Amino acid sequence: MNRILKIFLFIFLGTLTKLNANHIVGGEIEMIHIGEENSFTYRVKLIQYFDCAQTANPGPDDLISYTIFRKSDGQAMRNGTMFITNQEFVPYTNPDCALGFLCTLKVEYSHEITLDPDDFNHPDGYVIVWERCCRNQTIKNLVNPGVNGMTYTLHFPPIVDPDGNPFINSSPRLFPPLSDYACVNQLFYIDFAGQDDDGDSIVYSLSAPLDDRQTNGPINLIDPVPPPTAPPHPIVDFAPGYNIATMIPGDPSLSVSNEGFITVTPTEIGLYVFSVKADEYRDGIKIGEARRDFQMLVVDGCNPPDPPEALVKVPGQEEYYQEDDTIIYVASQPKCFDFFVTDDIGTNVTLNAIGVNFGKGGKSDLNDIFSFSKGSINNSGDTLKVQVCVSDCPYLQNEPYLIDLIAADDACPLPQRDTVRVTLIVEPPTNRDPFFINQKDTNFVTLPWNSSFSTVIKGQDIDLDSLSLNYFVIPSKINLDDYGISFNKIEDNPGNISGLLNFDTNCRDFDFSNKTEFMIGVVLDDLDTCDISNSDTIFYNLNVELPINTSPKLTSDKEISDSVISRPNFSIIEVETNLSGSYSLNLFSDDEDNDTLLIDAIGVGFKIEEINGVFSTFNSLPGSIDGRFDINFECIGFPYNGINEYKINFITEDVDFCQEMNPDTIQLVIKINLDENSIPEINNEDSYTLDVNNSFEVEINASDSDKDDLLLLKLVSDGLPGEFSFSEAYGTGEVSSILKWTPSCQELNDDFSDKLYELTFDVTDNSCPNTAKSSKNIKFLLKKPQVNWDQFDPPNAFSPDGDGINDQFKLSNLSDPNQNLPLDGCDDNFESIVFVDRTGVEVFKSYDKEFQWDGDGLSSGVYFYYIKYTKSDYRGTVTIIY
Repeated sequence: MNRILKIFLFIFLGTLTKLNANHIVGGEIEMIHIGEENSFTYRVKLIQYFDCAQTANPGPDDLISYTIFRKSDGQAMRNGTMFITNQEFVPYTNPDCALGFLCTLKVEYSHEITLDPDDFNHPDGYVIVWERCCRNQTIKNLVNPGVNGMTYTLHFPPIVDPDGNPFINSSPRLFPPLSDYACVNQLFYIDFAGQDDDGDSIVYSLSAPLDDRQTNGPINLIDPVPPPTAPPHPIVDFAPGYNIATMIPGDPSLSVSNEGFITVTPTEIGLYVFSVKADEYRDGIKIGEARRDFQMLVVDGCNPPDPPEALVKVPGQEEYYQEDDTIIYVASQPKCFDFFVTDDIGTNVTLNAIGVNFGKGGKSDLNDIFSFSKGSINNSGDTLKVQVCVSDCPYLQNEPYLIDLIAADDACPLPQRDTVRVTLIVEPPTNRDPFFINQKDTNFVTLPWNSSFSTVIKGQDIDLDSLSLNYFVIPSKINLDDYGISFNKIEDNPGNISGLLNFDTNCRDFDFSNKTEFMIGVVLDDLDTCDISNSDTIFYNLNVELPINTSPKLTSDKEISDSVISRPNFSIIEVETNLSGSYSLNLFSDDEDNDTLLIDAIGVGFKIEEINGVFSTFNSLPGSIDGRFDINFECIGFPYNGINEYKINFITEDVDFCQEMNPDTIQLVIKINLDENSIPEINNEDSYTLDVNNSFEVEINASDSDKDDLLLLKLVSDGLPGEFSFSEAYGTGEVSSILKWTPSCQELNDDFSDKLYELTFDVTDNSCPNTAKSSKNIKFLLKKPQVNWDQFDPPNAFSPDGDGINDQFKLSNLSDPNQNLPLDGCDDNFESIVFVDRTGVEVFKSYDKEFQWDGDGLSSGVYFYYIKYTKSDYRGTVTIIY
């Protein structure tokens, strides 16, 4: 066979951005449980497969960052950063077939984490996510692969079961990586199967590789290391004609068996990306999912090698074995046959055997059945002859078993193989069953309390095989030592074995209060040559009769609300409260046997101290005991937290000789029915309009239909600018407080246009346990005043004669508002007032709006005055009278 590989490749390498991940050819995530069995510590590992032949990126990333998301809603639970902890090259199946441009480095990032069971308990599980950009630019089955990202995920189950117990699980340790190339029109195969530390089942399937969430646009707009995002994730952009079923086109195309065996006979050269999913099952239920991204290189120019030809011949048979035949061996017959392999001279041949219908996962170590497992076709012939001898003990009992005999050569890129499947029936060596002596299938034993029972159980084997004698308990969780039961071997010789079964029913030493019947199975088996199962089993049904004991009776001074028919020793008392007042319950326990009695008070899901409950017992005498329960329901001291029903079990039990459980229970059900609480309301209008330069007052008022509630009224927003005041206030049933504000022009907009202000007030009552509150927003529209001379009616005379009456002339602070000067209009303000006599001579002038003129001793008569505002004016007269 010609083993020279002739490959003609033209490789065009584009310029790669150093930060982009064109150097990553695949990878996966693992999470392995470590530490104690009940710990929550794990080793998280991200594995990358690095293209060590390329030169654009000289080395892998120094560190990677990932996020754990809750699968049900995508909530981020935890972030992690890992550094490189290991690097190693991935070897070729046949190193002689190596290509210089195909080199893969396995890079591992890992660290240990401890998860909180209170955070990681959701039944849908969690997903570890890592994202990176971008992929190899020469990938053939993607559109614009240089901007397609990659996302690695690992789905793992909650770390506790529904009962809160640790759920121990490790993710699958995934299959060995792909290191070989494939050749056009030649079968390519590889076993991708991994292993699971917990013995969970793994089912493999093809899956589309995952993209990151970035738009596959220009490379300069893509983040090479995007932050991880919550699942689900988009798949890569497949090129036309490619999908999950045709990720690597061929005849047949790429496929993977449920057991993880990958095959493809590719029909086109190129670099292809694909993904394999490993679903993890426990007891038939899917609990996790691992994924691996990888690339496969398909080349041309390989000389298709001739595969070896394998044949089987049974001694004494002239014809070669046909696969629909069955080879049958009796116990005394040698179980050997010949295996012939034909191939070209100089070919190195490797032999392997795989169990088809037996062995874990359909596999078993059968390589020792060959007289030798490796050989070469020498110059004297083209056939290799090997003797195959199977075990005297059948690999399966009572049915044929199948073995695949595989011959593989040293062809490139992968060995060519031929398989012969042989069907065998092997008669095992003669073996007679062991048996018990003088035993029934089921032996019933009933003992009175404070006694004991012992019996010797003997087994024999006529073949004088070594024997085993073991026991089991139904149900299996019972510990026999807790009930005075033991079983120990007392004789162990070839063909004979015996054990001693003991049962001690002393009630002082062992508690039979919750169990008086026990079923024990005893199994006898021989250790024959082929370890064939031919055991014998007997049972012992052990019962203890306890002394007659009268149950105690619990009564109360309160009326029983309900007696539970299905539970004859269980009664209910109900009490309702609106969280006012107090409650007391007296209890009385009596026992006809005059046993010592106990009464316990146990809250269902809480401690009675948490709700201010107090329980005590007293008057303890033989056959009787009293108890009292007190609770203060007053709302101000009761720790109300929204729970409207509490259940307290008052349980009485007698202390009898055999600690028999026969309690009587009264359950107190406390029902909290709160009175309806009305919501207080603020009664003011929604808005007010006011002018600047003018004082404004309004009473903020609130009331409550529950007239006894104490109310608190307060301003919860920022106050108003300028001269503003408001104080919080208290009141019973009703409350008020005065708001005062004297706004100026500065509180308007810059152009003196209207401006709206808003205040928020809260009113809260003190109702217990649930206060009520309401809020109200009140708007204040602030306007610029208009200077209105039409309503201005100033006084027209004054008498400065010194009598203290009308001695001065003024236009401010007068009782008649129309006699006062108009308010300043922000952009039309008072500037001055000038007085002149009849000749036009100025006699008085002021720039003060609150001026006062005493006449300056002028003579009686009419004087003229001129009032000037910024935009308007006014002319008038005044008469001085003496």
